[in-house]
Amino acid sequence: MMWTKWVDRRPTDTEKFYRWRVSPRPILGMELQPEWSDKMWGCWDGNKPKEFFPPHSRWNGWSRDVDPSIEWRECTEDEAREKAPIKWNGLNLLPCPFTGKVPEVKYHMTYIGSPPYQPLGLEIKSSMLGFNQWRDAKAMQESWNKRS
Repeated sequence: MMWTKWVDRRPTDTEKFYRWRVSPRPILGMELQPEWSDKMWGCWDGNKPKEFFPPHSRWNGWSRDVDPSIEWRECTEDEAREKAPIKWNGLNLLPCPFTGKVPEVKYHMTYIGSPPYQPLGLEIKSSMLGFNQWRDAKAMQESWNKRS
């Protein structure tokens, strides 16, 4: 599937789930590129028709600030689930030793509604294991991938 930059063209269907991503960037000490699924967010100031923007764009009360590198594409059926996990490109985790599946990585928000590319910390969720918040992505990856 092809990615489209938000600044070049916006999606038209406001009811569909889209896959979103930003350019790779330093996040908690590693070069990461989060990719997540969500619908567009509606914004209405009362004077104009409702406008739709990418999730996690910032509204300051007068205007919407959108990361210039944000890209979108239509979701596959699996990605369109509301709770589809975030894919962290650049983070290489071994499969869970109990399930054989790649563990899910969740982010802790810096503020309510903050985007995955501005996390306060990361957390691994897998099977019976759940690590606490890590503020260093490389240390989290090394710790998880260590096998005795």
